Amino acid sequence: MSVLEDKKGTLWVGTRGNGLFYSDNKVDFFEVPFFALQNQDQFKLVRAIYQDMEGSIWIGTSYNTRIIRYNNGIPELIENIS
Repeated sequence: MSVLEDKKGTLWVGTRGNGLFYSDNKVDFFEVPFFALQNQDQFKLVRAIYQDMEGSIWIGTSYNTRIIRYNNGIPELIENIS
């Protein structure tokens, strides 16, 4: 399990098989949908969560060592990191 509290106080919880969840009030949790990504079930195993200085949330998954940048509610699959 990976956990991050971002700069706005939102709690992000990444699970080992059930995906990524967030909570603004730390009581009610909602799944982060990855509808914009093909084969979204492949991204359910979250290994790491990080927030950069610009406020984007970066999600490390077990799927081919790819990561997802989640910014303003839009997930983007990052295929090549250099």
